[in-house]
Amino acid sequence: MTRFMQVWILALALAMTAATAMAETVVGKNVDSRVILAFNVKEEGASAMLP
Repeated sequence: MTRFMQVWILALALAMTAATAMAETVVGKNVDSRVILAFNVKEEGASAMLP
């Protein structure tokens, strides 16, 4: 195989992978974060607010 043919095949392979990568479209992003809060309350106050 000649050097020209090797370079041509490599260039073709790189072009095909680049086209595949460009075809992927970002359709959305999701970033979740959670915050946990803890409070010290008297039992009477908490029971008045809970069912």
